[in-house]
Amino acid sequence: MYNNVLELFQRSNESIWTDEHISKALLNTHLDETTDAASRKQERRTDIIYWINKYIKQNSKIIDLGCGPGLYANELGKIGHNVMGIDFNKKSINYANRNKTIKD
Repeated sequence: MYNNVLELFQRSNESIWTDEHISKALLNTHLDETTDAASRKQERRTDIIYWINKYIKQNSKIIDLGCGPGLYANELGKIGHNVMGIDFNKKSINYANRNKTIKD
């Protein structure tokens, strides 16, 4: 018989999305074109952007919640939409801001 005392789950102020190591690894996974584990590969993203664009008005205002490094937001911006991306991962947001093609 085991006499281990288990501690109850406790909430923390920490988040996997803001953890330094995890946020860096997640950004790298988003940018890895060999996997669809975070963001889809470029070819699939292009299909998704085409599908979205087919169902919304030109020059739409779009909010991309959980935008990661802004890969979809950037492509939607290139075709004329006004996109705001929001994400918890500061590394991804910094990447998105450095690499956006449409400037404020």
